Amino acid sequence: MEISALEKLPATPMWEQYRGIKKDALDSLLFYRMGDFYELFLDDAIEASSILGITLTARNRNEEFPVPMCGVPFHSATNYINKLLQAGKRVAICEQTEDASATKGIVRREIVRIVSPGIAYDQDSLDSGSNNYMLVISLGENQQEKTEILQGHLAALDISTGELSYFNFASADDLRDELAILKPKEILAPQAQIGSISWNTLTSMVGKEYFQCITPTPDFYFQAASAFENFCEHFSVLNLEAFGLQKESPALGVLGAAFRKIKETQRLGNLRHLQAPQKREKKQFVQLDESTIEHLDLFPKPNQAPQDSLFFHIDRTTTAMGARALREVIARPLADKTAIEFRQDAVQCLLENYALLQRIRDSLNGMRDIERLLSKIGLHSATPRDLDAIKNIFSRLPFLKESLRTLAGSELLKNLENEIDCFEKLFQYLDLRLKEEVPAISREGNIFKSGWNAELDELIALTEDGRSYIANMEAKERATTGINSLKIKYNKVFGYFIEITNSNLDAVPAHYIRKQTISNGERFLTDELKKFEDKILRAEDKRKNLEEALFSEALNEVGKESQKILHTAKQLAILDILQSLAMAAREHGYKRPIIHNDLRLTIEEGRHPALEKVVGKDAFIPNSVSFTMKERLFLITGPNMAGKSTYMRQVALITLLAHTGSFVPANAAEIGLVDRIATRVGASDRIGRGQSTFMVEMNEMARILRQSTEKSLLIIDEIGRGTSTFDGMALAWAIVEDIQSRLCCRTLFATHYHELTILEEQLSSVKNLCVAIEEKNGQILFLHKVIPGKASGSYGVEVAELAGLPKTIVMRSREILNDVEKDARKLRKHQKDNFVKSQQLSFLASPSQIPDHLVALEEELKKLNLDHCTPWDALVTLKNFQNQVSAHKLQ
Repeated sequence: MEISALEKLPATPMWEQYRGIKKDALDSLLFYRMGDFYELFLDDAIEASSILGITLTARNRNEEFPVPMCGVPFHSATNYINKLLQAGKRVAICEQTEDASATKGIVRREIVRIVSPGIAYDQDSLDSGSNNYMLVISLGENQQEKTEILQGHLAALDISTGELSYFNFASADDLRDELAILKPKEILAPQAQIGSISWNTLTSMVGKEYFQCITPTPDFYFQAASAFENFCEHFSVLNLEAFGLQKESPALGVLGAAFRKIKETQRLGNLRHLQAPQKREKKQFVQLDESTIEHLDLFPKPNQAPQDSLFFHIDRTTTAMGARALREVIARPLADKTAIEFRQDAVQCLLENYALLQRIRDSLNGMRDIERLLSKIGLHSATPRDLDAIKNIFSRLPFLKESLRTLAGSELLKNLENEIDCFEKLFQYLDLRLKEEVPAISREGNIFKSGWNAELDELIALTEDGRSYIANMEAKERATTGINSLKIKYNKVFGYFIEITNSNLDAVPAHYIRKQTISNGERFLTDELKKFEDKILRAEDKRKNLEEALFSEALNEVGKESQKILHTAKQLAILDILQSLAMAAREHGYKRPIIHNDLRLTIEEGRHPALEKVVGKDAFIPNSVSFTMKERLFLITGPNMAGKSTYMRQVALITLLAHTGSFVPANAAEIGLVDRIATRVGASDRIGRGQSTFMVEMNEMARILRQSTEKSLLIIDEIGRGTSTFDGMALAWAIVEDIQSRLCCRTLFATHYHELTILEEQLSSVKNLCVAIEEKNGQILFLHKVIPGKASGSYGVEVAELAGLPKTIVMRSREILNDVEKDARKLRKHQKDNFVKSQQLSFLASPSQIPDHLVALEEELKKLNLDHCTPWDALVTLKNFQNQVSAHKLQ
């Protein structure tokens, strides 16, 4: 908002106060509390009314400078604020911080909280199964004007759970992979870097869609020294070595900026729920890039059925924190054999003890989200029901511990049992105080039991006895006056009063004092009722104030244990993941895979975890695969719709599941550890990045070739289809050769370029596979079975006919195809004849196509013994070879 607009406001106490607060709100929309409404003024009102679809009006309408304004009710503000956050706006919440009834003049107001897309306003409105990340990104030192190396640091903070992590990226690819997993709602970056050559290059390479909500942040927020001091103070430690950080660690800059931003915006919060920073180490996990996450449908997507995703079919979690943790497990599969087998042992142990598994599920079921409950306590927004939910969680922990104690055979489950704290004292503290049913908001009172606080007991007795006193008074007045319809009522405007209908006004005693006339009668007071009202109202006010103070005290007691409670919450999330994997294995008939450290990968009768549920397990055709130390690349040919993509994806998904510690959809599996699962599937452009379909295809392929190693698993579907036939075939051919000569990694390579199948004869590590089909009466039957060998064709016209393409087009397509194939045969014969004359080997030549004279030359070369050949003999032999070649050229 322009300062000039603020300066035009009248010089009244209210506008002077607003002017100062608005300057403190910076670029946020200011929700200025006035009674039961949040009001917005000037440009804030114009912008908010447009986004929210509410009426724009004006204050001081008849004066020289009418002030645009709009407002939303206090009790329903959350929905309006969330809508503004979804639009990428920031909102400053300004509250009245003193009692208006006890204040002369203007009520004191101040900003208590600033929220933005990455800083949740209301945890209850967030997707319970997903994190809400605010990221901080900073390029490394002296990177602002460099584009050849784009490296830097990233911090991820979810204020709704307290999770804080950091990651050092060495390239734009690294950063893009992390953003694809985290899906940030907001990104903070140093003001000095935004707009620099390196920053513009980085955002362009990563994808500008990830940078829709950027918050320029003062450079001094990124000072490592300040961050070191702030974290040491916050976590009450002398140094940060336990967090993997030194005083001079470059990552402290982004961590410190995240911490400072939260401290600045959450002005009432103590942030006790903030978790210790955790470093993301790439080597701990199997790497999945942006394309792989998308191509394998790991998670539900917008405008897509949830059951199409892997997550849907293995998510049997019963808690929100478990669901979030399961997402993390899928997005970051383990790369360590021992860690994987620890999880497998736990899943197997739970599977073998189904009764206990069910008891554990029952105990976890309905458990509120501990992380977000503690966040609400730390951000000063918790309610009595949140506190009651924490008490309820504590009540379940002893049973969970006992259940885990009875399970044997799993080191991981044993560790969980040891690490779960039951918080007996804190549970007893809450159980002694909280009522069985507590109100939604603390200012209503009636939160606590009697019997533990003498002052509260007295006020409870007074207020509750007051209700019986009123009932007795009402009965007495009815008897005295003879008016059976006489009622003693209460409302906030008039307090207590006696209500008498018009038909009984003649019987009203003289000492009744008329208070108000209503449509069907009159309201009265008596001296006795007035004295009682003064006494009871004072007691109710005192009780509410005391309960507010006791509620804050209880929140503080829980808040002191935030870090310990969060540690237990992590154990419960892990337990929820393990029981989810066990239930999924039981429901779907998954088997435990054997994990190896070598490069073997064998899957017997594997199934696609999502598709088998869609078509039905009995109808789904399982398939096997066996990568050996010799056979590393399978060239897969066959028509579309026959199951090539399903086959390749299921191999990738089974491999991924095995690395999470899950059981897998197969009769048996032996999985050699992979360091990366990379996919190049489908055809799509990225207009936002200025990339055509073919450019996307080549970018993804280049990245796979650049980042993969011998331990990677590659899924490549139809490379080279975005350009001309010969260009595409040449690229596909060269890529296959490079993968097998340089990377030697396990690869499934589907193609319609049947010419590539000759590579099986030339490269020992390549083996042809095809999808079996059957032709009956001119009709094609897809058998969805992958078998050794190469396909006889792509059957594109037949597939088009099955899709319902008009008969005339299908018939014409067959005519054209026949002509093209005839021409292709003529072309191949011409190429062969021309090849014989020129002695130049076509890259499509097979051994049978090599001319006889070259075969003879090859035999002579093999017989030549160089160890017993003088230099002169070698020159003579070479001259003879040259003469033979020249002679054939003249023919």
